[in-house]
Amino acid sequence: MPLPPPRPSARLPGSWRVWFVPFASLGMFVAAILASLWFVHRHESEIQITNLRRDTQYAELAISRKILAHQEFADRLAGALSAGQKPASVIEQAELYQAQNPEVRNIGWTAADGMTGWTVPAWKDPLAIARERASPEERERMRRLTAATGRSSYTEPYRDYQDEPYIEYHSPATIDGRPQGIISMTLSLRAVIERLVPIAVAEKYRLSLLDAEGRELFRQDTERETYDWLTQTVSLTLPWRNLDLSATSYKTDSLLGRTLLTGVMLLITGVLAWSLMSLRRRVALQAQADSALVASHERFVTVLDALDAGVAVSDMDSRELLFCNESFSRIFPGHGIGSNAAVLETAFSPVPSHAVPSSVLLDAAGAPTGVHRLEVRDEARGLWYALRVRAVRWVDGRLVRLTMISDITDRKATEERSRVQQEKLVLTSRLMSVGEMASTLAHEINQPLSAIANYNMGAVRRLKSDHWKKEDLVMALEKSAAQAERAGRVVHRVREFLRRREPIREPVSVNEVAAEVADLIELEAEKHGVQIRLDLGAEVPTVSADRIMLEQLLLNLIKNGIEAMRRTPKAERVLTVHTARAGDQAEIRVADRGHGIAPEVAPELFSPFFTTKENGMGMGLNICRSIVEMHDGRLWFSANPGGGSVFHFTLPAFAEAAITP
Repeated sequence: MPLPPPRPSARLPGSWRVWFVPFASLGMFVAAILASLWFVHRHESEIQITNLRRDTQYAELAISRKILAHQEFADRLAGALSAGQKPASVIEQAELYQAQNPEVRNIGWTAADGMTGWTVPAWKDPLAIARERASPEERERMRRLTAATGRSSYTEPYRDYQDEPYIEYHSPATIDGRPQGIISMTLSLRAVIERLVPIAVAEKYRLSLLDAEGRELFRQDTERETYDWLTQTVSLTLPWRNLDLSATSYKTDSLLGRTLLTGVMLLITGVLAWSLMSLRRRVALQAQADSALVASHERFVTVLDALDAGVAVSDMDSRELLFCNESFSRIFPGHGIGSNAAVLETAFSPVPSHAVPSSVLLDAAGAPTGVHRLEVRDEARGLWYALRVRAVRWVDGRLVRLTMISDITDRKATEERSRVQQEKLVLTSRLMSVGEMASTLAHEINQPLSAIANYNMGAVRRLKSDHWKKEDLVMALEKSAAQAERAGRVVHRVREFLRRREPIREPVSVNEVAAEVADLIELEAEKHGVQIRLDLGAEVPTVSADRIMLEQLLLNLIKNGIEAMRRTPKAERVLTVHTARAGDQAEIRVADRGHGIAPEVAPELFSPFFTTKENGMGMGLNICRSIVEMHDGRLWFSANPGGGSVFHFTLPAFAEAAITP
C-alpha cells in the first residue's frame, strides 16, 4: 500500500536549508554572471569609443598628410614658375602628378589678370574642367586675396552642377614680390574620402565631411545601419579653411545573446573559468587599445612639434597652458605647460585675450564660433605675429582655447617697403606729368598775369589823365582780382597734385574729379588739337578713394589717349570721359580715337617697364592698375568701335566701413 504523506512534524530539522542554499547560491552565481556580462558589455562600448577615436584620428592623419603633400606640390609648381622654369616642364609635372592622384581632378594656371593659361589633364574637355571648378566670383576673390597676402589658401567648399563637392587650393607665384599668377588645384571631396581613408576604417564607419558651419558636404552612400550615438568628429587643418571629418560606427551583430547562452551553458559546465579567461582577454585588448592611443598621441605631438607655427592649448577660464609645441616654446622661452597664457600674451599689442575674449569664441548655446584671426606686435622685440584663435573640445571633454601663432615679421617689412616704393613711384609719376605739362601750365598762369597787368596799367593811365570814372576803375580792379584768383587756383591745383602725403580714403565724387582733371589738362589737349568731352552720368555713386591718386589715374589715362591721337586727323581727335553706375560700383571709361592696341602687345600692356613710346618709361599703366587695385577696383581695356581704345575701370561705391584713416 502507498505510504501516507509525511506530517509536518515528521520533516527533518533544517530541511529548508537543503533547498534554499543551492537556489540561493545559484541565484547569486547567476547574478554574478549577469553583472559580469553587463560589465563586459559596458567595457565593449568603451573599447568601441576608444577604437572610434583612434580610427578617426588615424583617418584624419592619413587625409591631412596626403592633402599636405598636394599643397606642397602646388606650392612647388608655383615656386618653379616664380623661378622662371618653363611652363611645358611644369605642365608635364602636373599631368604626371594628377594621373597618380585621382582625387586631384585638375591643376591649372591663372595669370595675374585673371585669364586661365593652362589646365591639366589636357585630354579633359575645358568645359568639364570649368564645371568642376569654383565659381568665377570665388576664383576672382581668391586671386585678389592671394595677390594681396602672397599666401596660399583654400576656396570655400562648393558643389558642381552634379552636386559633387569640391574645394580648390590656390598657390600664388610671384617675381620680386609682384604677383604673376596662381596655381590652382581642384580636389574632389568624394575622392578624398573614398581614396585617402584607410580601408580598415572605411569598412567600420560611415564617413562624412562637414564644413565650418557643420553643413554636410559629403557622406558615404550605404544602406547599413549605424549607431548614431557612436560618432566622432575631428578637424582637418587647412590654410584659412576648416573641414571636419565625422565617423559613425556601423551596427554589428550583438554578442550579448550568445554570451548569455554561453553563460548558461558554462553555468552548468564551469562558466566561472571561462568568465575569468574572457575578462583577462578583455583586459589585454584594453591594454592594446591604450597602447595604440598613446602611439597615436605621440604621432599627433610629433606632427605639431614639426610645425613652424606655435600651437598652444589653454583652459578657457584659468588660462593655464595644457599643451604647447616646440615652436611656441621658442617664442616664449622658459615657459611651458602649467604657465599662465594670459600673462604671456601681455607682451603683444593688442592683447589677444582682450581682442578675442572667451565670450567671442562661444555662441549663445556654448558651441565654438569658428576661427578668429588677428595680427599683433611684440613691441619689446619688434616682431609681428599672426594669431588664429578658436575654441575646441579637449581630450577630457571640456572646451579649451586653441591658439596658433605664426611669425609674419618679414611679410610686414616687405609690405611696408612695397607701400613706400609705391608711394614714391606715384609721386614720381605726378612730377613727370606736371613736367610734361610745364609749358602749358606756364601759359595758363601767364594769361591771367598778363590780364592783371593790362587791367592795372589801364587803371593807372585813367588816374593820370584825370578823366576817370569810379565805375570803370572798380570794374577793372574786380577783373584784375578775378584773374589773380584764377592764377591762384592753377598754382593751388598743381601744388595739391604734387603734395606728398599718406593716402587718405574719403568719399569722393567721380564726376567732380573728372571735371577737375579735364580743367587741369585742357590747355595740354588744345596744344595737341584734342577736344575733351565729358559724359558724366547723373546717378554715379560716390566712391571711397584717395582723391589725388584718383586724379593721377585719370590724368595718366587721358594723357595716354591724347598721345595716341597724334597721327589722327584733327577733326577726329576727340577724347571722351564717360561715368556711369555699374551695379554697386562706379565705372569710368576713357575713350580715344587713336591707333588702338595691337594684339601682340595687349598681354604685356599693364606690365612694368613695358612701353610702346619712344621715350616712355613703361610705368604709367602699371601705376594706374596699382591705384585701381589698391582701391579694390578693376582696370581693363577694349577696342573702340569708332577706332582707338577704351580704358575702363571700376571702383566700389562708398560705404562707411570702407573709410580708413
